[in-house]
Amino acid sequence: MKYACKHIILLAVAALALAGCSKKTVIPDKDLERITREMFLTNAVAQQKHIHTDSLDVYTPILERYGYTQEDFFNTLANFQKRKSARLSDIIESSIASLESLSEGLERKLRNLAYVDSLAKAECSKEVLWVEKVEVNRFKDTAKLH
Repeated sequence: MKYACKHIILLAVAALALAGCSKKTVIPDKDLERITREMFLTNAVAQQKHIHTDSLDVYTPILERYGYTQEDFFNTLANFQKRKSARLSDIIESSIASLESLSEGLERKLRNLAYVDSLAKAECSKEVLWVEKVEVNRFKDTAKLH
């Protein structure tokens, strides 16, 4: 998570450095939260698969999916310092909370699948034990029980 935060912070600093004073599209907070969440997920996948994203443009497809450009994103980040009622940390915290709730939901589904899997294994093992059941008809057959 620290690695992803560093990328987002570096991106924010670059946005502040590159953003001009001209009127451009400002991304609404809800879309910005979703975009940030996808950026976190992209960074997490890249880090897990040991992909260095420094030289790759991995954020442009995310922005394009929502109908924005990198310039719009940089302008939005630069606009945060002008807005007194909004903080970029609120957007990032909202993205993290969204990711945590998504993670909890997936963990709950995995626990349910593991429970169903354990029930299936238990049922199959009963079936196997029943098929291999030894019948004792006479006293001499009790030797088979050892």
